[in-house]
Amino acid sequence: MELLEELDVAGEVIQNAFIGRTYAAYANGKRVTRKAWQSMLPMMDTSFHNYIVNIRQNNSQRIFASRYKSDSGKSVHYSWEIVSQEVDSSLGDGYNVTAELSHAQQGKRTVRW
Repeated sequence: MELLEELDVAGEVIQNAFIGRTYAAYANGKRVTRKAWQSMLPMMDTSFHNYIVNIRQNNSQRIFASRYKSDSGKSVHYSWEIVSQEVDSSLGDGYNVTAELSHAQQGKRTVRW
């Protein structure tokens, strides 16, 4: 959450998430202890955000994509796969990464940045 504060999206994430300071897990109708989370909770006491944030992935994607668009003026493009990538600074033009992208409906493209 501290990192999301730096991007000024923490408040919106919190508004769209379930916030918890503890949790319970059940298996076969009986409460069980999950060591991973039980060990994490005490370490979070040193943070201002000493709680668990549970947010659906589509909600967090919407928040991050909206912020990216407002900051950069560009949209996030989904369903593209990076097929290959190469780093080459020999051209000296500042575009050192070349990637081949693939999309099921839009085919393949090569981009440099």
